[in-house]
Amino acid sequence: MAIYDKLQPMALHVGDITGHPLGRYRAYEFPTVWATALRNEVFLPYDDEDPDQPRGLPLWAVTNAISALMPQVLTHDARGFADTTWLAWNTAANGPAPDENLIVECVRGGLIAAAMNRNTKAVRRGQRPPIDLDALAAVVTDFRTEDLQHDDRELRVTPGTPLAREDFLVLPQLLAITLVSTNWQVDYTGWDREEEKPIPGRAFGWRRTASHAGGAEMVSWPPHVYTSKNGTRYPWSYILRLTAQTMPFDASPRIHTHVGIRRWARSPVFDPERAIGVHLLSPSPWADHTSPFGIASIKWHKSRSGSDGFLDWNDDLAPTLARLTSATRLPTPKALARDPLGHLEPEPTEHAPHPHPIAGVPFRYGLGDKCKHAIGDGVSARDRWRLFTQLQQALADVTQPVQPHTKIRVGTRSRPSESDLICINPTHLAAATENHLELILLFDSTVMRSALMDAAAAALGLTWTPEELTPADPSQVIEHREQKGPLAVTVRVEPIGALGSELTPNPTITSRKDRAAAASAERRTQGFRYFTSRPTPTSARFAIIEMRNEDSFTADTDPKKALKAGALDAQVLTQNITPPKPQGRGPGKESEDGPRQRARSSTRDLLIRQTGIVTPPDILGLPDEPLQDITTVGLWVVRRNGDSRAVLPLAVARIPDEPYVRVRLPYMDEWLPMRRALLALSDTAAERVFTSTQVREFFGEITAEVCDGSDIALFTLAQNMRGLCKGLTNDNLRPDVLAFDPDGSVPADQIKGLRHLRLRTNLRHETSQVFAHGDAVGETSVGHAAWLWEDVDHPRRFYSTPGKPSTAGKGSPQGSRLEAHLTKYGMRVDTLADVWNPRLLEITAAVLHPGDNPKAWTAIAHQHRYICAHYADPLAIPAELHLANKIGEYLLPRRELERFEDVSS
Repeated sequence: MAIYDKLQPMALHVGDITGHPLGRYRAYEFPTVWATALRNEVFLPYDDEDPDQPRGLPLWAVTNAISALMPQVLTHDARGFADTTWLAWNTAANGPAPDENLIVECVRGGLIAAAMNRNTKAVRRGQRPPIDLDALAAVVTDFRTEDLQHDDRELRVTPGTPLAREDFLVLPQLLAITLVSTNWQVDYTGWDREEEKPIPGRAFGWRRTASHAGGAEMVSWPPHVYTSKNGTRYPWSYILRLTAQTMPFDASPRIHTHVGIRRWARSPVFDPERAIGVHLLSPSPWADHTSPFGIASIKWHKSRSGSDGFLDWNDDLAPTLARLTSATRLPTPKALARDPLGHLEPEPTEHAPHPHPIAGVPFRYGLGDKCKHAIGDGVSARDRWRLFTQLQQALADVTQPVQPHTKIRVGTRSRPSESDLICINPTHLAAATENHLELILLFDSTVMRSALMDAAAAALGLTWTPEELTPADPSQVIEHREQKGPLAVTVRVEPIGALGSELTPNPTITSRKDRAAAASAERRTQGFRYFTSRPTPTSARFAIIEMRNEDSFTADTDPKKALKAGALDAQVLTQNITPPKPQGRGPGKESEDGPRQRARSSTRDLLIRQTGIVTPPDILGLPDEPLQDITTVGLWVVRRNGDSRAVLPLAVARIPDEPYVRVRLPYMDEWLPMRRALLALSDTAAERVFTSTQVREFFGEITAEVCDGSDIALFTLAQNMRGLCKGLTNDNLRPDVLAFDPDGSVPADQIKGLRHLRLRTNLRHETSQVFAHGDAVGETSVGHAAWLWEDVDHPRRFYSTPGKPSTAGKGSPQGSRLEAHLTKYGMRVDTLADVWNPRLLEITAAVLHPGDNPKAWTAIAHQHRYICAHYADPLAIPAELHLANKIGEYLLPRRELERFEDVSS
């Protein structure tokens, strides 16, 4: 078995490119005279908008059309803000200068096309057209080429110097343009499946897309195609994303590389709820191989009644391109949805014997029963290695690879068996529930009744009588009591009855919103009455409820949230479970053992996660340098939008010798056990939305409370907190200083004994992809490894990689979608296999004290990914932060939490 003691980040240091052709570009701002006229005459502010705040313009379709039509132009800002780069062009390496007359015509025609499209959609919905076309036409007529102003700039990238804000987007785009304009190709050795022999000398190239998700995106092109035995074609491409990033304690820019798979739909697609992505494959007479694919979407637009609708473009890009170029190159949404493969691989004709692709629809699950794909998901370690090593060679004149990280041996919990996972320690559960637990099992089918009783018995060590397991009347109510050590257990089993039926809105109420609220309030009342009809005094109360999923109800008739609100009124925590599915394989089906597995999972979630029970490792820290009596605290901000709007700071702590976590809410003065904290979230008088100042003050209070001289490990996740606590950004992070506000740090005497571990995940590609290897690096010697890793470039930066979860794809790390590898069955190409891609967790030892070993303290964050007692596999983040994030699920919409009054009182 291979031994991996090094972890290669797929990241590149960017060298000093001062004076390099790559770094010279021309920048245009959206002309102020245009923006002023559009804001004053056409896109007027809403009544509730702050007139002093800058207001964006709807230029997305225009800028993306320019990008598709003029391959040498990079688009940046799409809102017309002042002092912001709108368009950019690499003056040295990217062909002729953009035609400024064409830019003006694109803006004129693009704005008119986008406005017409929006008005047309509004009319079809029975709404007033939002844009005055006459006013818009009058404004754009005055646009002149002379209004365009540009600056010739140099992209300043030097080690130790931070990038300018806009250069974080410009740099990866310029690198991507360099790659496609030089026709960069990835070499590989193919495999002839029929002849079972290698095909050397194969290669594939790349095309850019107009995706601006924080950097540049390319897809391998033309698509690879897997042909099944019955002749069905399945096209797919690799995705390569480049983003510019910085690291804590180092302002030098680096490029993070992420590789993925984009499968192209071949069968009819339909989704009544979500938009369907579309790649428009450059329908432009000026297009060349450097042109990016436009990214648009189509969507099913429902009628007012919801009984019918129409399929149309969901944005303005396609209509804009249609106006600016030949409309014959653009498909109609209906035709594209009916035959995606026909637009990706058009049939040759007499006039076009070698037709170019027109559009592609990225495959995803949920595009209808007819839309399936044989290609697996994910990219193997071998494919990541091959792509990254050839990428670094292509960019060797301006970048060099980041050095591999080195392994640190740390003990973690071994993966528990299913029987160990479901069995709850009664002493721990008694401590978390105040020694008395009541569990209510509300079933709607005999299959799920049996599965839930089996799960309860396995979790709590119960012994059912034969009469309880198979009563003569399945609708009979059963109440079972047992004493399990210090824990008194009461279980009630009965049918859910009318509580699980759909809500019945009152047709005499004219307002739909009021109609839904009244129906919800009625079910909430019924739920409260049920859960308070036979309470067990002083017990901690829980319920598992079998109910149909949301697809079985409309938005106005789904009873789940109303029943959950009624249970919270009665101080009962709940967990829903759906009825048994038909047996079989594929979507909407499950195995014969499926109900039992789901019942056990729901029981674990309710009785373990919602009570906060954890199983910490025997040794915390390093094997030869253990840490004793460490309190771990995670800070978190719960964010919700809409009717559930919340900006709620909280803290989750695990105290030595307690088998469960405690929670501190900003409106409570004590650290509550997890169960009580979840119930406290239903308090209608509690504030949910806190300002950034209030959030920072609350976290300051938390650190003052916990720093009593004992040893504390404080976890924060940068992506969760830095929007409100800017002192945690890379730019403001300082060694051994805890600052939630960059203008003021927490006094040193208030953080005695506290060590701050700031974390980052791969969200927005802030941590790179990786592959593990040993002393030798090659296609047969790369893979995965679950360890703590040390960054050789900085003594306070570490990384955590998890073990492969049991649910991960079975594809081999040494496999490839294009190249063969040796297995016990002979040579094999893993084109169809799902491949697991590990996510890297960055751990920065931001605050330490003299004499601390940073390896020992960062090991805690790695070990606490494994301590959730309800989950066998490692978490993405330490348990304290994971549980804090899950707390947000208990924030019901405000309409469900309006003060409850029993109508019978």
